[in-house]
Amino acid sequence: MQVTKLVHRLGRNDVKLIGRDRFLLFMFLFAAIIASVLHFGLPWMNIYLAETGLLPMKGIAASLTVLYPMLVAFFALFDGTLLVGAVFGFVSPVLDKQSLLDGL
Repeated sequence: MQVTKLVHRLGRNDVKLIGRDRFLLFMFLFAAIIASVLHFGLPWMNIYLAETGLLPMKGIAASLTVLYPMLVAFFALFDGTLLVGAVFGFVSPVLDKQSLLDGL
């Protein structure tokens, strides 16, 4: 609920700021890169590890598919919110330059 309120309050000026600043634009693109790697890379990695005999093996009886929920939850809950929070923190009108520099 709070995230949707923040998205609606994101003004036209903030969108221009994100488009102008390469760092903020990369952070938005990085979330899409993470999602595509999870979507396409994890199944490919599971097949590759099974074909080479690395997973499952003697010490590890599980394949990579057992770790899918944990990896997706980590990237969605931790990294996703971290990236979005950092972007909103940089474009937040509450912070001025000096308090942002003091915080860094």
